[in-house]
Amino acid sequence: MTIGRKHFRTEGVVVKHPSLGISIDVLRLPIPPLVSMPTVAGGFIPSRLVINLKVVDKADPSKIVTTFDPPLEVRVRYTPGDEKDASDKRKLLNLAYWDGKKWVRFTQKDHQFKLENKPTKKYAGWGIVKITHWTDPPKAWGT
Repeated sequence: MTIGRKHFRTEGVVVKHPSLGISIDVLRLPIPPLVSMPTVAGGFIPSRLVINLKVVDKADPSKIVTTFDPPLEVRVRYTPGDEKDASDKRKLLNLAYWDGKKWVRFTQKDHQFKLENKPTKKYAGWGIVKITHWTDPPKAWGT
């Protein structure tokens, strides 16, 4: 099986995608203002917006690809500041996406979410998720 990769170095994001029978591209979209993505009581509170991605058919970029079998792997760098923000709030660091109405945490059960401690000069590690269904929601670190 062929694995493709798309690096978004500025955002600290890597998308690994399997061969899906079509050639795909992963595109960066503008991130909407945080004020347009309100939080709910007891829900995820974003502290740093990271990236907004869309997966398209390379032959026809107007066609969005939303189902992945095998899944996409999205790796998102987190910073010491992200860790400190969560620690200061006495909460666990989480990665979430905006579903159009609310922030939804990635979970181990649904997305095989895990944190991988891999310190560098700029980053503290990776948040890693596996995605089988996707549209184009923004992603953020928070609690």
